[in-house]
Amino acid sequence: MKALAWGDNAYDASKRDQMLLYVGGKGGVGKSQIIKAIITGMDLILRKDEIILMAPTGAAADNIGGNTYHTSLGISISKTQKPGVKPRIKKLWLKKTIMIIDEISMTDLSMLSTINNQCKIAKSLDRNSPDLFGGLPVVIFMGDFYQFPPVRGLALWKEPREGNDEDANGKMIWHQFTDVIILDQQMRQAQDPIFHSLLRRARTATLTEDDLALLNSKVATSLLNPELNDATTIVKLNALRHHINYIQMEHFAHSRSQKIYIFPAQHSRTASTSSSPLRIEDLLQQADEGSKIPFQGLFFYTLDMPAIMLSNTCTLLGHVNGARGIASGIVVDPTGTSWYS
Repeated sequence: MKALAWGDNAYDASKRDQMLLYVGGKGGVGKSQIIKAIITGMDLILRKDEIILMAPTGAAADNIGGNTYHTSLGISISKTQKPGVKPRIKKLWLKKTIMIIDEISMTDLSMLSTINNQCKIAKSLDRNSPDLFGGLPVVIFMGDFYQFPPVRGLALWKEPREGNDEDANGKMIWHQFTDVIILDQQMRQAQDPIFHSLLRRARTATLTEDDLALLNSKVATSLLNPELNDATTIVKLNALRHHINYIQMEHFAHSRSQKIYIFPAQHSRTASTSSSPLRIEDLLQQADEGSKIPFQGLFFYTLDMPAIMLSNTCTLLGHVNGARGIASGIVVDPTGTSWYS
């Protein structure tokens, strides 16, 4: 790769072409393996620390051993972006030459513009500089635009919103990625051609009646089926999620002859509108619909129960939204009140 020969010389756009590469392909074709191969190759020449791996979400970043671009570049979750970056971020980017962003389908046009600006700041380059991403020699985007779109904003392949300069700038940047590799050999489901074919049709919204019959034949008749012990159940509504959790917890505790403990919990993301005192009797009659309810909720606990994180706490440790673990203990508020039955 020509870019690896640049060494410690300053990037000069007039003399060198920046590599802007998009690697696409459906799930299971080996995109993540390419990332591992790049890391291994750079490690062999003792330059692994020049790579920075990022993704839009904590779970996606954890999957490749990286971090979210919000954390790596000091990008604010709110709409107000500070003009500078912290010293730790400049130190992090000091020797970086290769930037890889996975799951690029979840990055919107405006965010791409923000990433570009923050890279310039992190690499001590003027924001008005025409060099993209702070003049990094190699920038690789990976993902599949058939998969998750951005939570907010427009996908990179869409037209910018009228009058939105950040969208327009993001579109201009995306159009610079003229080197494209599309992987098409299925590796993950290579040994299951029937499932592979079904996934291919699902990806393009061309499922058949036979596909529907096959999926229906796999429907579980009971949540307590032993085959579902380590499975993650995905549902649409919070109310159904809580109901399933209660059923599974009761079964889990009963199978181990354990008690279930109930803790009233204050929702930290929504201010309570109720001035009435906390009463366990009232809480037990309330249906917890999620984090938007304006009153206290309940936390059910039994020893060693399976648990899942609902927010990013520390990406580098794998403590991200969606990470699974075991609840091995409870730290009780010493000022709280206990009820025993």
